Amino acid sequence: MPISQEEVALHKYSIEEQVAICICGMYREPPAMHLAYALADAGDKVVPLLIERLKAQKEEAGQRNIIYILKILFQEGQIGSKEDGIKEIERVVAVMKDEVIRNRSQAMLEEIEGTVNKK
Repeated sequence: MPISQEEVALHKYSIEEQVAICICGMYREPPAMHLAYALADAGDKVVPLLIERLKAQKEEAGQRNIIYILKILFQEGQIGSKEDGIKEIERVVAVMKDEVIRNRSQAMLEEIEGTVNKK
């Protein structure tokens, strides 16, 4: 299915299902990173769902994927400052064991913080 059709199809689902689909899409090859941009249309209401998924996710690669989605939401400007969410991302990144994943996640966290500080 073309990317544009995937993005339109995503919006036919509930916010909870959109979050699940977006996260699952990050595991396919190539990853469906474009779905994070479509999910950004949901704005503020999607952040608490992603933070809950981040808290529940035990796999570091999965955590990195959720942080990526959050980074896109912040960059797209669809959400305001969510200090609690940023604190949770910081907590998750701080305990990551895999150096490569931790470094990439830390870089994304810094991008999120930079986006928030510009507002």
